[in-house]
Amino acid sequence: MDMLEVLIVEDEPLIAGLLTDIMEEMGHHVCAVESTETGAVAAALKWQPQLMIVDAGLARGSGIAAVETILRTGFVPTIMGFDPVWQVVHEDDAATALHLALTTRARGVFNVVGETAAPFSTVVRLSGARSLPLPGPVLRATVRALDAAGVSATPVAMLDFLKYSWVADGERARAELGFAPRVPFFEAMQSMREARS
Repeated sequence: MDMLEVLIVEDEPLIAGLLTDIMEEMGHHVCAVESTETGAVAAALKWQPQLMIVDAGLARGSGIAAVETILRTGFVPTIMGFDPVWQVVHEDDAATALHLALTTRARGVFNVVGETAAPFSTVVRLSGARSLPLPGPVLRATVRALDAAGVSATPVAMLDFLKYSWVADGERARAELGFAPRVPFFEAMQSMREARS
């Protein structure tokens, strides 16, 4: 396992020390330990951690609110310990598939897939964003809070896609529609990165 830059947000000094020791024994680098919501946000922006361990209930502020703020700064949340396989389809290939579905005699449901699948961490990195692994309960609480505030339209059930691989078989679209993706995976990701900037 590669060394991760870890931000710990915990207002109990004993627990913060234990978490620091555990992370360092596992070969990771703890870039900062913060005990407040404001400190957590500032440290995340400064250090750009690859992993955050956050206490939801801080004495000064909220760990959940800190994560909400951090997520608005260009991080893509992931569930700690999971890296599911995702498929990417370039918009030109999606448009081609739609055209074929409308202009051929083929009927039914078709899975339209790109040329390959890749770990979600690779998709995030190649898109120009940064992964922010969070414990599942913290991420779920954050999504619920964002949803309640009307900030996020992401249903909590969608978090399963950050945990488990769901890969579709595009053979039927290939056989009945004549669809084959033309844009290679890395070009599709480059296009996504350019669209983000």
